[in-house]
Amino acid sequence: MKMVSIIGAFLLALAVTGWARWESETVRSAGDVGDGCSLAVDRWGRPHISYVDKTNGSVNYAVYTGSTWDFWTIAEDVEVAGNTALALDAFDKPYVVFQDNKTDELTYAYLSGPLWNTETIDSGSGYGAYVSISAWPTGPHIAYTRPVGMNVGLKYAYREGGNWQTETVVSSGGGMFNSLFIDNDNNPNVVYWNNGTMSVRHAVRKSGEWSIDDIAEGIDCDTYLGPNNKVHVSLPKPNNDGLNYAVSTSGGSWSIENVKAYKGAPAFSQICVNAAGNVFISYFNFDNHDLRVVIKKGGTWTHEVVANSAYVGLPHSSGVSGSRPMIAYYHGDKQDLMLARYDPTSGIEPPIPADRHPGEAKPGTFALFQNVPNPASASTTFSFELPEGANITLGLFDAAGRKVAAVAEGYFAAGRHNVTFRNRLAPGVYVYRLQAGANTALKRMVVTK
Repeated sequence: MKMVSIIGAFLLALAVTGWARWESETVRSAGDVGDGCSLAVDRWGRPHISYVDKTNGSVNYAVYTGSTWDFWTIAEDVEVAGNTALALDAFDKPYVVFQDNKTDELTYAYLSGPLWNTETIDSGSGYGAYVSISAWPTGPHIAYTRPVGMNVGLKYAYREGGNWQTETVVSSGGGMFNSLFIDNDNNPNVVYWNNGTMSVRHAVRKSGEWSIDDIAEGIDCDTYLGPNNKVHVSLPKPNNDGLNYAVSTSGGSWSIENVKAYKGAPAFSQICVNAAGNVFISYFNFDNHDLRVVIKKGGTWTHEVVANSAYVGLPHSSGVSGSRPMIAYYHGDKQDLMLARYDPTSGIEPPIPADRHPGEAKPGTFALFQNVPNPASASTTFSFELPEGANITLGLFDAAGRKVAAVAEGYFAAGRHNVTFRNRLAPGVYVYRLQAGANTALKRMVVTK
């Protein structure tokens, strides 16, 4: 399939919404663009967005370079009725999945050099009307719906040996509004709506088997994996009867909280958690047809309007860069693709890249530091901090997700540790991962000759 790359050499003017600390800009406005949008934020704090161009019948991709927006065409001559889903791997490589109604194919797309390539994952009418993707750390995992008569089932797809493998999570009764993530134990998880029980459920795959538990009454949910492997879930209650928030507990149960600050009739929620631990739940307000957000900070919920116009924010997608969440949304009135950024201060300061300066961890905390030197050649040193003694594994992985070296394994006492690695790796970019009990951390290193 021929792919077209469109490079945007300009930054569209910033349009301030005037609502609290949210500022919006127009990303794309040529024709009817922005429906089915999905947002991912890379380690430099730069937004990546996949979206549908209804005017030209294409699925597109936009990335902010720091000064301009670059635009790419992923697939042409397609018809997408549902959402696109976008994810970045540990190397910030983008992956996109969507359902093509013209061919009844669940389509996967990946960027190779200057071109996007596409593959068919599964075929069937309505397959992937609701779809989600995770690519962390180095490969795609996909959850999608499969129609079953008047009902739907939920399926899971992953790559193994260069081929797509699919399996059934739920044969019928659920799967809509699914949200997939890979937890710190490398298990795929899916949170989804079960239309039979009008509840939100959580499925996790361990040792090849899926187990499922109910979270709470709810409908169009979303999920965010936060620090310490905690799962955060937003779930509007059925019939626009309020908004609930759930977070997993160490005992394996769910703590449910009713969000008192919501306004209007909440639907199509999205959730993210920033570096300070503040929770942001955005939603489309059916009463006023606008985009709103509730924020939990210091145990208190507050409410803000992100954008106020006819059918703005249906659909939308959220992400976070450090302390600052972002929301990509479709402006139904203008038929434009928009991006809103949250600014807790009066001015906008650039985000700090995660690996640009590692800093020092407070004593008694879990932390993995940037290797020194980086880039590495003959040897490099890895450093990490443990709050208590634990059995750890520190391994190196290539861009395909293969483990290429074991840096350290075994019991380490509490405190700061430095491990020197004698490099015999080929030049390239690698991920190193530290696991210590329930804690996991990843960083990247560059190897040169």
